This record gives sequence, structure tokens and C-alpha cells, in this order.
Amino acid sequence: MSSLNPETDDQTAVVSTVEGLRRELESLERSLIGCRERMEQMEGVFTHVADAILVAAQDGRIVEANPAASAILGYSHAELLTMHPWDFVVSAAQDEILKLIQTISQGTPVTVQRIYRCKSGEEKRMDLRLTRCMLADRDLVIVACRDVTEQKRLEERLRRSERNLAEGQRLTKTGSWILDFKTGETDWSVETCRIFGFPDPPPSPHYREFRARVRAEDREGVDRGLRESFETGEPRPLNYVFILPDGVRKHIETISQPVRDEGGTVVRLMGTVMDVTERQQAEDALRASELLARGQLNALTRTLDSLASESEPDKFLDHVLRNITEQLQAHSSSVWRMDASSGLMSFEFAFENGKLVTKSNASIAAVSPCLRIEEVWPWPEIFRTGKPRVLEDIRQGPPFPWRDRLLTQGVVTILTVPMLIAGQVEGVIGIRFTSRREFCAGETELAQAFANQAMLALQLTRLSAQSRQTAVMAERNRMARDIHDTLAQGFTGVVVQLEAARGAALRQDNLEVAKRIEQADGLARSSLAEARRSVRALRPRSLRDGTLCMALEDLLKRMSNGLALTAEFQLEGEQRAIPEDWEEGLLRIAQESLTNTIKHAQARRFRAKLSFASDAVHLQLVDDGRGFDPHAEHDGFGLVGMRERVEQMAGHFVLRSKPGQGTEIFITLNQQIAGENQA
Repeated sequence: MSSLNPETDDQTAVVSTVEGLRRELESLERSLIGCRERMEQMEGVFTHVADAILVAAQDGRIVEANPAASAILGYSHAELLTMHPWDFVVSAAQDEILKLIQTISQGTPVTVQRIYRCKSGEEKRMDLRLTRCMLADRDLVIVACRDVTEQKRLEERLRRSERNLAEGQRLTKTGSWILDFKTGETDWSVETCRIFGFPDPPPSPHYREFRARVRAEDREGVDRGLRESFETGEPRPLNYVFILPDGVRKHIETISQPVRDEGGTVVRLMGTVMDVTERQQAEDALRASELLARGQLNALTRTLDSLASESEPDKFLDHVLRNITEQLQAHSSSVWRMDASSGLMSFEFAFENGKLVTKSNASIAAVSPCLRIEEVWPWPEIFRTGKPRVLEDIRQGPPFPWRDRLLTQGVVTILTVPMLIAGQVEGVIGIRFTSRREFCAGETELAQAFANQAMLALQLTRLSAQSRQTAVMAERNRMARDIHDTLAQGFTGVVVQLEAARGAALRQDNLEVAKRIEQADGLARSSLAEARRSVRALRPRSLRDGTLCMALEDLLKRMSNGLALTAEFQLEGEQRAIPEDWEEGLLRIAQESLTNTIKHAQARRFRAKLSFASDAVHLQLVDDGRGFDPHAEHDGFGLVGMRERVEQMAGHFVLRSKPGQGTEIFITLNQQIAGENQA
């Protein structure tokens, strides 16, 4: 129905419209207030956010920056609004920066790292996150900047520390490891992987992979030690042998240390691992060298005593072969010699079942006492090279005469050593063992020394058979004295140096160990050379190359080097020429006296004074050691040898000593007697 009053209808419509507008205005006002509040909130966030915020236009101009940007860069807000990023970015050029700004896609943030130079000149490393967006119809890029300078510095320090740790571990051959005992998962350092021959981490191998390479007899001990450490919460040291894929064996020392959680429960193990192979080898070599040196000294002493006391060469040979067999812990030994007339190898003697067996023995005659050189390996090689050879297992090698006899005795390995005269191979000595054996250089050298003794015994036997007992006695006494004065004294010095080396090894002073071993090696070689010259009746090198005074000075210096003993040499009067046998005799007596001082006297000082009077030569040897009773019975060959030398020179020998009062030896050689002898 239409209204009867149009005017009234119009007024109503206007009122309704006004009311609607009022409600819309109120709504807009509330929206505006909300927008204003959100704007204020955003401005608050923008103002108070810790990271620097820069807003840049597409041309690179900075159109807004928050206070944090001013604080980090050192520029005021107004200064920043006049700048471009390339005004403070030093790690990228303007073109590179503009290209980055203009190629960013909306909704796809981009992260880069740049170096900013602050207003103060300080440079800072910044992580940037760039986001492109439209704000108030403007195409802008918002750059959130985080200062990571200190973080990067700490990371670099950490990396440097890790590099230093890795280098330190490499130099000390010490690695580190972590083990989850329950799962077997491990975390190894690079050096640990290198020691064990595994690729560098990650990942580290599982415990079962590591265990598979531990020497079989050591695995249970390693398992037990780690388990005890985990269960008891106490550290456990472990020593074992680890076998690399190429078969190389490494001696390992490790210590496990339990790691606990906040509740005190052991959750895993960590520890260190050290490759001590070189140290173990050095200790083994040192032990072996010391044992061999002592064995050589003991064997030589016993041989010299036998040589000086036994009148029958056969008994001396029995002693030598017994010594060879016992010192090398062998089953038996045999001596074969080349017969110059027939060219055959002739059996001479054997030491079996604790007694000497000769070629007249029925069991020997039943085999074959004469063989061609080519019938037995390695005789041809030994005669060609003059070097010892090893037949490792006669059960597997080529057949040869006597093999069946040796097999019935249980012999497995034979070390065959040449017997030499004037550098020529005159025979061989076979040293037999009932188990497979490997021989180090020191053992073969010891065997060669024994072979030389056996050759000496054979020579004495032959001389005796030719009714030259007097010459034999004189020669063997000379050789006994000379060898005693060279090898015996030399080995004393070697033993002293090796004992010092062992002490240094216990202190892990590898430089001192090397020095001591080098000195021991020099003494051994020098003594061996002197012994060879003595056997050939040649003068000592020290006398051939210089005077007696020089030789005495060198002797005292060489033998006391590294010891807590001060050895002094004095010359009184004007030195003059004396007979060569006097020079050698006085040098050997001084050597024997100094050796006795080192071995027995526990002295602090030793003095040798050589005096030249008008008609005589005097040698005085004095130490301040513990002394002894000269009238008591003494073992050994030293004092007897000294007296014999002086008697041969027609001199006068005086020995003075008392317990606790040191020892003095005074020798007088009459120059007139020397002149008469020379005439």
C-alpha cells in the first residue's frame, strides 16, 4: 500500500540513511583505532627488535631503518636515509648488490652474508635475510641484519682448537673416542681412525668392527675392561695388540673414563688411545740387546776361564759347544769342517744330550760323516756369502742327509753359522731347535761370536794334535788376554750403556735412549774391531793412529762417557818412544783396571798417570772406590792377565788395596832392559 504522506516517508528514509552512515562511521572509527593500534605495535616491534632492519627501494636507496641499525652501524637515522647499502658493505660491489635487490622474488626470502664497515671503521660480519614486498603501493626490500661477528670468531676459534687438537693427537699418536656401551655406537677422533686404520669420521665404526681387529687373545680382556669400567664407574687402563687390514700389528694403550648424566648414572665411556708400537719395539729391542750383551759377556767370561784353566783342547771344545747350546736355548749343535784335500764337509763334533759326540760315535758313523757342500742347503749359500742362514722347517724343506736322524730327535729349525779363518769360510756350525724360530740380528751376531769360539777350539785341537802344545799355550794365553782386554771390557761398557738406556726408556726419554744405544753400538763395534786385530796379532788401531798418551786419553774418555765417574789422565816428564809391545801392554792394563773400577769399585774418580823417568817408565792407576783384599781369592782373568803382561815386559807390578780405601796399581818398566832386548 502506498503512503498517503510522501513527505513523511522521505523524512523516514533520510533518518534511516543517516543512522546507517553513523553506524558505518563508528565501525570505520573502530577499524581506524585498531589499525592505529596495530601500526603502533608494528612500530614498536620495528623500533625495539634486536636485529638491524633496513628497508630499501629498488634503486638501493634506504627508505627506513630501525634504531638497532643505527646502533650497529653507528650512523644516525637521518644519515641512513641518505645512504645506499654499498656505502657500508665492503664484501660486495654496487652492481652485485643492485642485482640481488632487483632479482628477489616476492614471497621467497634470500639469505646472504656480508661484511659491514661501521662509521667507526670497525668491520662486522652480518647474516642478511632479504624479503621483497609491496607496502603502500611501493616495491620494497626488507633486510633483516644479524651481527654474527662474535659467533664467527668463536666458530673459528673452535675450528682452530679442533685443528690444534687433531695436530697434537697426530704428533703424540694419541686419539680420543666415545663409546655407547649398550648400543656399541662409537665416535672417534681423526687420529683414532688413523691409528686403527679406519677411514676418517663420520661415521665411526661400530664396536664389533673394532673388536674384530683386536688380536684374538686380547679381545676378552678388552671386553672385560670396558664392561668393568661401565659397571663400576671407574677408569680402566687397557693394553692390547691391534691388527690392521694389511697385517701390521700395533701395540695400543688406552684408558676408559665413564661419563655420567645429571643423575649420576654412567651413560657412556670416553677415553684416549695411544699407539705405543715404536716405544714397545724400542723396549723389546733394548731388552733383547741387554740380554744378548749380558749373555755375550757371561759366555765370554766362561770361555776365557775355560781357556785359561783347561789343558786339553777337547775339553775346551766341549765347553764352547755347551755354551752355544745353552746360551741360545737350543736342542743341540754340530760342527762341520771343510777338508781341503777332498773338498768334502767333514763332521767334527756335536753336542747332544748334554755331552760331546765325536765322529767315532757309532750313530754318527752309521749316517755319513762326510758330505758334499751342495748336498745340504744352505751350505753353498754360506760358503758364497759368509753369512748365517736359517732352515726354518726341515720337515717342509728339501731332503738332505741326516734329516731323518734330526727328525727323530724332534729338530725343526736349524741356524747355520759360518766358521771363518782370515775371512774365509772353513766350516759351519749348525744350531738346532725343536720349534720354529725367528732370529733377530743380535741373536745371529751372538751365534757368529760362538762360531768364532768354536773355530778357535778347532784350531787349538789341531795344533794339539800336531804336538805343538807349547806354542798353543803361549798363543792361547795371548789370545785369551787380548780378547779379555777387548771384548770383555767392551761388553762391560755396552752393558753399562744399555742399563742407562733402560733407565732412560722408563723415563720415556727417547733422545737419551737413542744416545745410549748409539754409544753402546760404538763400544761394541770398537771392541769387536780390536778383538779381530788382536786375533790377527795386529796393533790396536789407537796405537797405530797415535801415541800411547793419546790412546790412554781416548780410552778414559770413551769408557767413562755418560757414567758418574770422572776419569783423568796425567803425563809426567817428556814423552819418548818406547817398544811397541810396552805401549800395547800398558794400554791393555789401563783398560782392564778401568773396567774393574766401573764394574766393581763404585768409585767417583779414576786417575791414570804415565811418567817418563830417565831410565824407566811408570804407569800409576788409582781409583777412590771401595777397594778389596788383594790376598783373598778372586774369580776372573783380569789381575792374572795384568801380572802376566808386566812379567812379559820384565817389569815390576805392585797392587795396593784395602776394603773401603780404593785401589792402586803401580807398574815400572826398566828402559835399560828394553834397550838390551832390542839389541
